Amino acid sequence: MGLGGPMPMPGGPRKAPGLGPTGPKGPKPGGAGEGLGPLNDGIPRPCCIGIGAEDGRGPGAFVASPSSVPISPGAEMYLQLGLAIVSFVLLITIYLRLRLHSVKKRLLRVTTKLCELQRICYETSAGAERSLRIEGCLRASKQPSLQRLVRELDRLAKEYKFGEHVIHLAVTAILNAKNISSDAHSPFVSGISQSVRQIWGYRQLFNRLDDIRQTQYDCNNTQHEAQLTNLWNALVPTESLPGRHGKHWSYIGFQGEDPASDFRGMGLLGLYNLQYLSHECGEEAQKLLLHSHHPSYGYSFAIMGINMTDLCLQLLRDGTARTHFFNENSSIPTEQDFHHFYACVFIQFDSFWIDSKPDSIMNFSDIRTRFEMQLRRQLQDPKAHLVLEHR
Repeated sequence: MGLGGPMPMPGGPRKAPGLGPTGPKGPKPGGAGEGLGPLNDGIPRPCCIGIGAEDGRGPGAFVASPSSVPISPGAEMYLQLGLAIVSFVLLITIYLRLRLHSVKKRLLRVTTKLCELQRICYETSAGAERSLRIEGCLRASKQPSLQRLVRELDRLAKEYKFGEHVIHLAVTAILNAKNISSDAHSPFVSGISQSVRQIWGYRQLFNRLDDIRQTQYDCNNTQHEAQLTNLWNALVPTESLPGRHGKHWSYIGFQGEDPASDFRGMGLLGLYNLQYLSHECGEEAQKLLLHSHHPSYGYSFAIMGINMTDLCLQLLRDGTARTHFFNENSSIPTEQDFHHFYACVFIQFDSFWIDSKPDSIMNFSDIRTRFEMQLRRQLQDPKAHLVLEHR
């Protein structure tokens, strides 16, 4: 069926090339440091090129060998002095930029009678452009009351206690800290409320999704088993599930006879994403499943879907996906919003995969990396908003 060889799962051993959520060994954009292998000791050794026959290469052979002549003390002193001067200039530049920014803020406050938060709300349109700047301003604030507010909102989002009542209290705290009248600046109250709702609703959503990811599939849980059966029925409506275990699971892209083992990396979140795609985007899911059986460019549908879950969660974790969610709606984002985001990403990747014309599934790591780079560039646009579309 053109499904290729076995694909490694998220959370499992990373082998390259192969189908792992992080692509080729090394970080994706925004990730940890890259494994570069053994490094040299960092000591510069100029090479001297000589001509001779001592090495047995014959007359006229060029021989390159590390020089045993160290850098002179005088040259080393000038080098260190040059580095010190450059460092000093950089520090002065950074200091002056910070001071100028502070002076600019004060001048604008005096001339416009508006604080920075007000200027952002009045100068930018609702959505990512405004909320990203509001979040940056609040987190950079030096006012103790606002610093405490940010920490408290982070805590409430982590404990799933962030809601409309918290938003009202947070906006009141901001108005008091900035001495703003709610009656005189009602548009500001509306704008800042929406941004607070989006910023900490997003953080709360990620925390909830990460907990779902850590919840493992349980074969003894009847609800988990029923959801797995429903996944099969949605993707293969013309054929009843032959049995709980068997090779038939490979038809929808699982690696072994028991699909439960494939959810280890992404837990129940991988199953929930696949369920949403197959039920809420049934026509698109059938197209993806059909593409997965392409004789030349086929892939394992379920395994690919679980890898896309990993990618989407990474984009939420590092904040790259904020533009999409902040532009998606003005309410507190829900799990359904994440499932929709996942479906958009999976469909885009399917098109990218087909367009790449891979020689085999072994090209997955490289193609996934290139797709992720493209997706991150797309989400850097403050107006970014993914939509369901397929050729």
